[in-house]
Amino acid sequence: MSLEDLDRAAADYSKAIELEPNSPDRYIYRGNFYWKQNDTDLALVDFSKAIDLDPTADRYAYQGDFYWEIGDYDRAEANFTKAIALEPTQDRYNYRANFYREIGKQEQAIADYTKY
Repeated sequence: MSLEDLDRAAADYSKAIELEPNSPDRYIYRGNFYWKQNDTDLALVDFSKAIDLDPTADRYAYQGDFYWEIGDYDRAEANFTKAIALEPTQDRYNYRANFYREIGKQEQAIADYTKY
């Protein structure tokens, strides 16, 4: 993909937001685009805006994934914990447990795996 194609894609995502500025999904889509382009600052702005517009467990978990991938484990943990507070399901606990296991927090992982 050329630089011109990337510029057009960014413009299209921004136009979609302009047309529907209160749609959290539009911010998630553009945030994903920025994330894939390694522009983590802009991705974070969009993911945070999506949460501001619609603070669901899925959006917190998604932002948690973002933080996990960029190595900000404290913020990843906080987002996964917020997702659990909003929606305390076995899947949410298992996901955070996987995170804990991957970063070497075995006791916390076991506690979450055995929550249900």
